[in-house]
Amino acid sequence: MSGRWAVSATLVLAALLLPASAAPPPRPEGPAAAAGETGEDRFADLFATASLWQVGDNVERVEAARRQLSDLGEPAVRWLVDHRLGVATTLERRALDAVLVARKDLAAPLLRERLRAGVDAAPATRVNLARLARKLGLREAAPTLAAWLDDLPSLPPTEARALAREVLAALSALDPGRAVAAGRRLLEARDPWTRVAALRALGRSGDPGVADDLVAVAIGPATAIVRGAAALALVDLGEPAAAPLERALGHCSREDAAPSACGFAVRAAAALLPDLPGDTRATLRRALDRVAALGPAPLAALAVELAYGPELAPGR
Repeated sequence: MSGRWAVSATLVLAALLLPASAAPPPRPEGPAAAAGETGEDRFADLFATASLWQVGDNVERVEAARRQLSDLGEPAVRWLVDHRLGVATTLERRALDAVLVARKDLAAPLLRERLRAGVDAAPATRVNLARLARKLGLREAAPTLAAWLDDLPSLPPTEARALAREVLAALSALDPGRAVAAGRRLLEARDPWTRVAALRALGRSGDPGVADDLVAVAIGPATAIVRGAAALALVDLGEPAAAPLERALGHCSREDAAPSACGFAVRAAAALLPDLPGDTRATLRRALDRVAALGPAPLAALAVELAYGPELAPGR
């Protein structure tokens, strides 16, 4: 028995004499505990929740996760830029945008750094950078974005379309002059959806000089998708499109005009009417009157339907 007590006493004394470093560290409490939880695993979990569908009970969870990522500040924002800038799904992109736009103060310098480097060849990353540059108003990014368009021929069609769409939309907002130059160049692209993106960029540029380009496509031999995009671009352009459309409608008012070629010009002119000032509106309406009165029956009926509604067109 005395031997057992001697061993127990020895173990107790040994434990008391151990250095402090051998004891397990105390668990942090308060702010220190919160700081210890802001690692990559937590960022990843929050981003996964922030990327859920915003339906039913998920709405509050998604919004809360996005707020938490924003509140975690520079470490979370840097993690997103370093690890989630290449996300490719719509829901992930919405989550990325929500946090980085909310923390523009932190995100803008990091994104400028990535744009200046310009070395990330991943198309999805470039798509996200272009969109975020537009949303954050990073005008200095325009030269880099425009240069990326030179890579379109080397990309698969799906990736090329996405990159063209986001870069052209960004240039339209950040540097309309570059958007016009790039859009005109891409009007010759073989891919119709790239041409659609170019047309929309030209329409949003606000440059009156692009109106003739847009009308030429709207009444030209392109596919209906491309001609329809040209018509939408003319509506986006607004009043500068009125005079070129009036000239086009002069051709469309002849009996031998092709309804398939002129239909989108008629649609664009009718859509523009409500937003034009008085004299310009009256002039364009007279051009539509001539189409309704003198053009081929299908085109005349379209002009009546769009420009007059239930009213009778002059001469019919």
